[in-house]
Amino acid sequence: MSEQAKKSLLHFMKKQISEKSSKINAEHKLAASHHKSHDEKHDESKDEGEMTEGEMTEEEELEEAKKESMNKAAEINQAEMIKKLALETFVKYAILVAVCVIFAIGLIQFGPAVAKFFNGIIFKAFMAALDN
Repeated sequence: MSEQAKKSLLHFMKKQISEKSSKINAEHKLAASHHKSHDEKHDESKDEGEMTEGEMTEEEELEEAKKESMNKAAEINQAEMIKKLALETFVKYAILVAVCVIFAIGLIQFGPAVAKFFNGIIFKAFMAALDN
């Protein structure tokens, strides 16, 4: 059993190493092709820059339109977020004020009834404490 486990582990490790090396090779190839295409685009942009100094290419116009669109969307999202935060804050304070008002009304209404119920026990206890 241990020999079979060793073989399967060896097979698994070889598979992992080969996948890793293939990934690294693919990354190197991708980086090299990206660098090469970047150089070609840079050379082309120099040629286009010489031909049309005052005019923008379609790609540049598209990129600027995308940036403007993203900025506009971000501003709209920020405005909506500020509105939402203001509304949440208003609701929290409104609930807090409502709870305080209800507590105050309850205290005013039922305070004397509680004092009558205890029939001056609290007052008598304070006076007894002061006498000692």
